[in-house]
Amino acid sequence: MSNINNLSLLCVNIKHIIESNDSNKYQLAANMISRSMAEYPDSAKPHNLMGILKELTGDHAGAMKHFRAAYALDPQDQAVKHNFEILCSFNTLGKTFEYGDENDCQNIHKNVTALRTFKKLTL
Repeated sequence: MSNINNLSLLCVNIKHIIESNDSNKYQLAANMISRSMAEYPDSAKPHNLMGILKELTGDHAGAMKHFRAAYALDPQDQAVKHNFEILCSFNTLGKTFEYGDENDCQNIHKNVTALRTFKKLTL
């Protein structure tokens, strides 16, 4: 399987884990992403995904670190630019993260507000 297919599959899998609203699976997602960072060190996608996961688990500084790394690796990646802008804005209500999968191109996103509400309920 090609690198592009593997990374696209990673995006889809991580998106499903996060959208399942099962915080018990977040460690599985983090492990999958970490392995992908090691396997594809020049790819922005794993850093973008880790940034989303870090933000949703309350690690804003960690999220910024990974979004900055993703941007440095691929400043043309629209999902990375979008997510970086969300974290740098004052008002994130109603804004959504982009995972970098093909559904993002069709503007099918998970609502940040709903995810943050879930995060508050599970902490």
